[in-house]
Amino acid sequence: MPERDVVASTVMIKQREDVMPNEVTIVCVLSACSELGALQLGRWVHSYMDKHGIELNHFVGGALINMYSRCGDIDEAQRVFEQMKEKNVITYNSMIMGFALHGKSVEAIELFRGLIKQGLTPSSVTFVGVLNACSHGGLAELGFEIFHSMAKDYGIEPQIEHYGCMVDLLGRLGRLEEAYGFIRMMKSST
Repeated sequence: MPERDVVASTVMIKQREDVMPNEVTIVCVLSACSELGALQLGRWVHSYMDKHGIELNHFVGGALINMYSRCGDIDEAQRVFEQMKEKNVITYNSMIMGFALHGKSVEAIELFRGLIKQGLTPSSVTFVGVLNACSHGGLAELGFEIFHSMAKDYGIEPQIEHYGCMVDLLGRLGRLEEAYGFIRMMKSST
């Protein structure tokens, strides 16, 4: 086959019944579904997992959450998250990003606080997600508090993505002078 895609790979998996896909296969197919916006195929993969007893660990769960979020079904993404027994920072990041993407700022922030209560350490990606949620929710003071806590509490120096979230937040609120100040600060720190 000169060019392979998700559908062709899925058909090959189905035809070769003696070969069972593993976690890596499932994660790859779900990632492709996310990129293509192929919600129906992603749902089929999820039901295939259930039918064949493929464990909902943090690798597969994170890929499912990401797929459902990016394909528009945030409620199913949340159900997957809640069903997971094993969660890590990456799993939380996927759900926080999904909530932010769908304008569910309060839920994203609550989940961020839950991550911290669980004793997990947020990553740089976690902060991109929660700052995006603050931006979409117009939560300036909380956004600033979280932005400043990155370096102070977690030793994570803000990167261009974090500054971009803050500029977006300020711009959405019409606070253009402050946004411009953040851009100048960003230039001096890079």
